[in-house]
Amino acid sequence: MPTAADLERIVDAALDAVGDEAGWFACLERLRRSFAAGSVALIGHDFASRRGDWRSTVGFDPALARAYAERWAAENPWLARAGAYVVGRALLGATLLAEHELVRTAFYADYLRPLGLYHRLAGTLLRPADRIVYLTLHRPPGRPAFDREDVRALEWLLPHLARAARLHRDLLARFLQRTDARLLLDRVPHALFLLDRDLRPVAVNERAERLVAEGAALALVGGRLRATTAAADLALRRAVRRAAEQPEPVPAVDEELAVPRRGQGRPIAVRVSRLGGHGPFADGSGGRLAAVLAIDPEPVASDPSALIARLWGLTPAEARLCCLLGRGLRPAEAAAELGVSRNTVHSQLRQIFAKAGVHRQAELLRRLERVGTAS
Repeated sequence: MPTAADLERIVDAALDAVGDEAGWFACLERLRRSFAAGSVALIGHDFASRRGDWRSTVGFDPALARAYAERWAAENPWLARAGAYVVGRALLGATLLAEHELVRTAFYADYLRPLGLYHRLAGTLLRPADRIVYLTLHRPPGRPAFDREDVRALEWLLPHLARAARLHRDLLARFLQRTDARLLLDRVPHALFLLDRDLRPVAVNERAERLVAEGAALALVGGRLRATTAAADLALRRAVRRAAEQPEPVPAVDEELAVPRRGQGRPIAVRVSRLGGHGPFADGSGGRLAAVLAIDPEPVASDPSALIARLWGLTPAEARLCCLLGRGLRPAEAAAELGVSRNTVHSQLRQIFAKAGVHRQAELLRRLERVGTAS
């Protein structure tokens, strides 16, 4: 078990990590050595959706994080008892599931055993509602199991680590609210919201504030961003949660939707994207942030290509081609309409696919439909 001096050094490392993402790796490495663990990971988990992902790790192959996020988080038998994960409590793996039962699971046979993982010690740092951020330490088979002394040592550490985690996330939130950050957001020529998975704004720009004040398409209700219709509101919630919960190794996929206005006027075009590189405590609750870009089409109502160009960052020529395809023209017909060669159209189409994040023309047409620019 760690010595008193080891524990004090771990606390110092955690406090040094506040505001420094790389510092958390150094803190985990000190934990690994002090507890004689083979590996240590900081993991987020949502009990409601049974989704989880590794936030920071030492001693693990990073490529394994994707497999955990895509399948094994939902099948992890150590997470079957949500009520056991209380902030500040340390848990032995054998307390949650007897070892003779663990070895009979597919989770052990297909995931843990190939990794050389067996003994486990875990502790919860943050728990907003049904989500947790927890620390897990592992030792391979053949090594001594973690014992009650290790549990007591980790429970002594957990309040200090949790405090460092809260300071870290709050520091990021304050940074996003600083004047310099706000000036950067205000340079975006459209309404921009940075939201957590529950649609609570962490930061917004001036155009977003104006759009919300108008209340014609988007509004803040109970501190959360809401759309004006039930269908659009549900689509917005789902898109934001997918963006905020998607594990980092999984490629990001932007989503677009049209949010109707109250009364007259064209829908607001909304694009939801995942923000990467924000570390383990980015949104204040252990999840990542979603960027919601809202584009008011009214100033460009007479020219749908201008809206598409703004939404996906297309050139004017690429946007015009998009509009023709949205009207049902084939690429050869669009080439004739634009007075360019078929090779030019195919080259532009490849650029459009890359910028819009699609692979086929049918996918492109579905995206155009969602933002209300396809006939």
